[in-house]
Amino acid sequence: MVLQRVFLFGFFVWSQVVADVFVVAPLKGGVNTVTGARPFRKDLETLNGPERDLYLQAIAEIQKADETDKLSWFQLAGIHGLPVATWDNVAPYKNNPGNVGYAVHGCQLFLPWHRAYVLLLENIVSSHALDIAKRYPVGTRSTYITAAQNLRLPYWGWEKKPAVPSLVMDRTVKINSPNGPTTIDNPLEAFSFHPPISPEWAFYNGVDRTFRCPDSQFHTNYTKFEDDWISTCANCRKDLYSTYMDGSDSWPQAATGGGGNIGIENIHGQLHTVLGGYMVDIQASAFDPAFFLHHVNVDRIWEIWSAIHPTNKYIESRTCNAETFASPAPIGENLTSPLYPFHMDSRGSFHTPQSVHYTKDLGYAYEDVQDWKFSNPDQLAADVISRVKREYQDLAGKKFVSQSDTNNTASAATQPKRWIIDFNLTLDTDQSAIVYFFYGQPPSNPDTWKTAENLAAFQAIPMNAQITLRSAQKIIAPIDAKVASSGNSKAVAPPAPLTDGAIPQFLKDQLDWRVAVSNGLNSTIATAPNITIQVGDQAILSVDDNGLTKYGSITMHPDLAWSCTK
Repeated sequence: MVLQRVFLFGFFVWSQVVADVFVVAPLKGGVNTVTGARPFRKDLETLNGPERDLYLQAIAEIQKADETDKLSWFQLAGIHGLPVATWDNVAPYKNNPGNVGYAVHGCQLFLPWHRAYVLLLENIVSSHALDIAKRYPVGTRSTYITAAQNLRLPYWGWEKKPAVPSLVMDRTVKINSPNGPTTIDNPLEAFSFHPPISPEWAFYNGVDRTFRCPDSQFHTNYTKFEDDWISTCANCRKDLYSTYMDGSDSWPQAATGGGGNIGIENIHGQLHTVLGGYMVDIQASAFDPAFFLHHVNVDRIWEIWSAIHPTNKYIESRTCNAETFASPAPIGENLTSPLYPFHMDSRGSFHTPQSVHYTKDLGYAYEDVQDWKFSNPDQLAADVISRVKREYQDLAGKKFVSQSDTNNTASAATQPKRWIIDFNLTLDTDQSAIVYFFYGQPPSNPDTWKTAENLAAFQAIPMNAQITLRSAQKIIAPIDAKVASSGNSKAVAPPAPLTDGAIPQFLKDQLDWRVAVSNGLNSTIATAPNITIQVGDQAILSVDDNGLTKYGSITMHPDLAWSCTK
C-alpha cells in the first residue's frame, strides 16, 4: 500500500491505494442531497459571469501544463487515441498496440465510455476552478468559490443554433481574472502543442496547434466551412429528432444505429467530419478543444433519449468486433464491462456502463432532464418529450414518409412508410468519407452538394482505425415536398405526394450517389469506392399519445440495389 493524493467528491484527499491511480469521482459541489437537484451542464452560448471566467482559465491552465503530467491536456487528449500511450498505469493488452487508443467506437460502450471520459475532464476542471477562485480578491472570492462548486462542463448545442459560437472561433477572449479584467488566448479555439508533435503523426508533423476546416497551410478557414456546417447541422437535427421520437429502436440501435435511424454515434460522427482537421481523425480529435464541447452535447443527447424511453433495456449482452489499446477484439459488452482506463475508486476498480448509467449518481444534470421534479419516469418522459417537441416544432408535424392509409389499425401493408437507404462502405483507415444521395444528377461543383436542391440525404464517416468496414450505415432518405417543389432541372419532380407504388420506380429512375473521401486536409471524389447500396422501407404501425412512432421491420427492395467495388 502507498499513500496517493486522489480527487474525490470535489476535493483532493490522501488515501491508501493499491496503485498510483486517479479516481474519476462524481462531483458533489452544488448538489442538493435532499431533493436530488444538481448543477446543470450549460449551453456554451449561455455560460457567463464567474462560471465562464473560471472555466476558460481552468482549461487554459490544463493546456499549459507540462505534457509529461498525466493531468495535462496533452495526456488527457491522448487517452482517446494518439500518441497511443499508457495512462494511469492501464497497460496495453499487447506489446505492440498499433494505432488505437483506449476509446471505444462502433458499439454500445461508445456512450458510457465517453461519459466517463468527459467526467474525468470535469473532475480536473473543477479542481482548477476552485484553486483559481481562491485567488480572487476578498470582495468577490466567495462568489467565485460558489461558482467553482457549481461549475460543470458546457456543451456545444449545434442543434439549437447551427452557427459556430464565437467562443469557439475567436483567437482571444476577455475575462475577469483574479487580477482584474484582461484578455487571454482563447483556450477553446485551439490547443498549442509544446513541443510540436512527433513525425509519427502523419501530416500533422511539425504543426504546433490544432486546426479545423483547414486550408493547405494548416490554417483554420471558417469562411469555406460555414455553409457546410449549417447544412450538416440541419441534416443531423432531422436525424436526431427522428431518433428521439422513434418508439421502435432498442437502446443499441438508438446508440449506434442498426434500426431505421442512423443512431447517436453516427450523428456525432458527422459533426466530427465536417469540422475537419483534427476533429475528422478519431485518433487525434480529442486534442481539439471542440471535442469535449461536442461530447458533452452527445452525452446530453443520450440523457434526453434515455428520459424519453425509460423502459428500454440498457446495454444488451453481446460482443463488438473492435479493439482498443487495453482490450482485444471482440470486446465484451455488458453492464460490468470495464471502461478502461477510468478508475472509480482508489482500489483500482474501473468504471463500468452500470456505474455511469445515471447522471444523478455523477453530480450533474441538463436543463432538458430535471428528474428530481417528477415522482416517476413516465412523468419525466412526458415533460422531456414536450420540451423536444417545442425545440423541434418545425419538424414535429413533418412526415418524411410516403402517403397512404393513416389509420393506425390498418395492416402494415397499407400503412404509410418511411424509406431508408442502407449502405456498406469500406475505407482505408487514413480516410474519412461523406456519402451523398441525390434525386437526379448532382451539381457539377462538389462544394455545393450539401446545399443542393436535389440532395436526398448524406452521411459523413470520420477516420477510425478501429473499424475499417462501416457496415449497415443507414440513412433516412426522405421523399418529401422538397423534391416535388424543386426547380432543379436535373431532378425529375415526382407528383406530390408520392404513393407507395410510385416510390420504387421514382428511386430506380432518379437515385444517384457520390462518395467524397478526405484525409482531414484535402477532399477528393472517389471514382470507384467499395460500396453497396440498397433501399428499404418501414411501415408506420402506430403513433402513441406522446407522438412516439412505432415502425415495422425493414423490408429491403432487391431491385433497388447498387454496388461498386475496386
